[in-house]
Amino acid sequence: MNHLLAERIAKIYDLPVIHFIPAIFNGHSGLASLNFRQSSKDYIYGSSDLFPFEGILANLSFIKHFFKTTSSYQLFLKKFFDLMSFHIYLGLRDLCSYNLLFEKESEGIKLAPIYDFDFCFKAILKPYYHYVSDFGKFILPTPIFYRLKNIRNDERDELKTFETLLQLYPEFKTSLLKILDFSIDQVIDEVEAFLDLSFSDDLFEHYIEQDAIKKDLIRDLKLK
Repeated sequence: MNHLLAERIAKIYDLPVIHFIPAIFNGHSGLASLNFRQSSKDYIYGSSDLFPFEGILANLSFIKHFFKTTSSYQLFLKKFFDLMSFHIYLGLRDLCSYNLLFEKESEGIKLAPIYDFDFCFKAILKPYYHYVSDFGKFILPTPIFYRLKNIRNDERDELKTFETLLQLYPEFKTSLLKILDFSIDQVIDEVEAFLDLSFSDDLFEHYIEQDAIKKDLIRDLKLK
């Protein structure tokens, strides 16, 4: 279910995504993908080529040299921050190497279709949400975080990274606010219609709870 929900949420963000369909192979049922990696495409691995630094701010500056014009880089940034917002909403943890491919194009690079949504919709917030990927890490604080008596230096640094991203890149704030704009109920309805079945009450409530956790996190940041 995670894969089918994530695919439709990616489309809301207008992100390239693998298309999943139910399938049976060797007597086992599961999901098949229709537009996975293509041999004709020229892919770039994020970890080895695009993100040579530990910090996301340095990596975003480094990526700029792949683009021929500032305007094409700005368009990429909007989509890149949409990808990060999508990651945050789903609570994705496996954001590395093969799962973060990019395609070369005439003006620079673009996102390759994304996939692998096994470990999403499982967020249990601590005093903050910890975003970790090949291109960097930072924390999105909850109100509880600011009341902690003992905040580690690495936590302060990662909070500063998040605050700096918001200051330098208005596109990031815009992308985060998209989390508030869509209805998980409608997404569930679409998946149920696609599969011609209904979610169990427990599964439905699980997705509703996860949606509420992330929406509350964004509201508490007071980005508007």
